[in-house]
Amino acid sequence: MTEKVLRFIKDNMLLKSGDSVIVAVSGGADSIALLHLLKQNEKRLGIEVSAAHVNHGIRGDEAKRDENFVIEFCEKRSIPLKVFHEDIPSLAKKLKIGEEECGRKRRYELLCGIDDFSLIATAHNLNDNLETVLLNLTRGTALTGLCGIPVKRGRIIRPLLNCTREEIEAYCKENSLEYVTDSTNDDAKYSRNKIRKFVIPKLQDINPSILENFAEFLENIKRDEVYLNEQAQRLLSEAVENGKFKSEAFKKAHPAVRYRAIKAVISNYISGGIEKRHIEKADELLSKCGSFDLCETHRVTSDGKYLFVEEKASLKSAKPPEPIAINKTDITEKETEFKFADFIITLRLISKTEIDSLQKINNEVCYNLLDYDKMTSAIVIRGRKSGDRLRIKERGLSKTLKKLYSENKLPQSLREINPIIADDEGVVFVNGFGADERCAADNNSKKIILVSVRRK
Repeated sequence: MTEKVLRFIKDNMLLKSGDSVIVAVSGGADSIALLHLLKQNEKRLGIEVSAAHVNHGIRGDEAKRDENFVIEFCEKRSIPLKVFHEDIPSLAKKLKIGEEECGRKRRYELLCGIDDFSLIATAHNLNDNLETVLLNLTRGTALTGLCGIPVKRGRIIRPLLNCTREEIEAYCKENSLEYVTDSTNDDAKYSRNKIRKFVIPKLQDINPSILENFAEFLENIKRDEVYLNEQAQRLLSEAVENGKFKSEAFKKAHPAVRYRAIKAVISNYISGGIEKRHIEKADELLSKCGSFDLCETHRVTSDGKYLFVEEKASLKSAKPPEPIAINKTDITEKETEFKFADFIITLRLISKTEIDSLQKINNEVCYNLLDYDKMTSAIVIRGRKSGDRLRIKERGLSKTLKKLYSENKLPQSLREINPIIADDEGVVFVNGFGADERCAADNNSKKIILVSVRRK
């Protein structure tokens, strides 16, 4: 088994000369075998090996027995050891999570907190990996879940991941290594133990080579997963623009790639794992304006053109700038630009001939046309005010902007700064919704103003 593990370490570039490695040791066969193997090959690998043990405070005297065994094992072999004591039951209640999950999270926190540079070696093996994949299948999983336990993640490495439990126990026997057994491993109330005790033996009855075949399956799955993730990263690099992601680029991508890209976008803002609903909600937003809460501090938002994650705190502080007063007579055939928040509004007079040519390019132009003569002389560009209403051209209905924004799921961050043009009698134009019927241009209009709005 030694040569098999050393080859696995080399093939996966888990260790290099000069590395410091802390082995997580419970006292069981797997961790004892890993610690012994790495210590025996310390000079060959050019590494420095130490150990760490966490007493979770769950199994009373048995946990103390394990702790003492690990201390004695390391003392006999002059292996530096750090021991931690934790009250996992109390911590699990405080965090409102299961003891098993709490113990795993706290264990990694403690191990990674020993220093900032050492690699942490855990003794997960091929049997553990098969149990994990089967467990993921029962809970529902994507391709990532079928890849099982990663060989390396950050500073965590798993040198025994291609070894079976049978090989590990044989190694312990060959090297006269004693080990302890956790009594909870036989407790069928834990889902993983049910799979270990009842499911895998039945699968081995069907095919005794299931573990070898599973190892080959993992290689194929991981190869496909790597390729799809590479395509997702390529999509992100092509779609990104000023920290936001172009919706059209995402929509053109295959769902397998698009979902991974969306997951990558939101993964940095959420703790506790990304759920399927998060990805599906974000995917739905690609075709419309809207937003949804991702966590306590951030939300995913679409403005119709871009998908992005924004801080909730910024939503409350989004206040419209001072209104921009305009004299209608200053609007001419030459474009006049106005900056409002992060929008640029352009106004200019156009001819009916130009309208026809523009509408052939963009059918929405007709909603951005104002009748010059129907407006009062003093107009203003501003944000929304309480009671503002818009009577949408050709629809025959009038709605408050509050209701209009809500129904169309305009992102909260835009509702107070979305540009509005108004005159002395009320709203004449709302960005994204068009001209009010009162001042909308028609076939009888003699002087027509084209309104163009873009974000900086």
